[in-house]
Amino acid sequence: MTYSRRVRTPLLTISLGIILAAALQASPVVVLTGRTDSNLTANVENYSLLGNSFTFTLFSVDGVLANGSITSIGFNFGDDGVLNTAALVSSTNANYTLADGPLAANATGFAATLDFALLTGSNFNGGGNPNNGITPGSSATFTVTDNFGGRDAGQIANSMVARFQGSGDVAVADGRASTQATAPEPGTFILLGAGLISWILVRRGRMRW
Repeated sequence: MTYSRRVRTPLLTISLGIILAAALQASPVVVLTGRTDSNLTANVENYSLLGNSFTFTLFSVDGVLANGSITSIGFNFGDDGVLNTAALVSSTNANYTLADGPLAANATGFAATLDFALLTGSNFNGGGNPNNGITPGSSATFTVTDNFGGRDAGQIANSMVARFQGSGDVAVADGRASTQATAPEPGTFILLGAGLISWILVRRGRMRW
């Protein structure tokens, strides 16, 4: 019976470490593709929902044109902007401000009433300096709060639209390309390492005793 207890403790430690590490793995990438120009693409990465706080990174994968920067980021829940409770908590790009909905969004092949949007200009459809947005090959990370109407992180990420300045195009979620998984975050490996270290310490302590 004593041997079973000694074995059970380190095994439990490792199991908890693996479970916590798996929970910290990044979410699948949601790919946003231009409605009329497939060269304009963006990835919604490392998104998560904690309470009413949604954190995400938007990466501008390709903007072949010099004016291919993302100057507006919208959230379209399909309810004509009835939530009206959004706020911007933090952003790694200080040029973005939050405009709460209902907010009109129009571009070639796209028309919607957004719940809210992150803007570098006066509205979603245009304006703003491309240099102030997310330029090709760069990214920005945001945390926003909202009611979100019971949606999970994946549903919120798939509601996003990106306006590329100067192209007249909007990139929307492309279900055919939204299953790519990102690599585990550093926290995953840290927790796995902590689990192994705990196992070693417990085992060495048992052996001395």
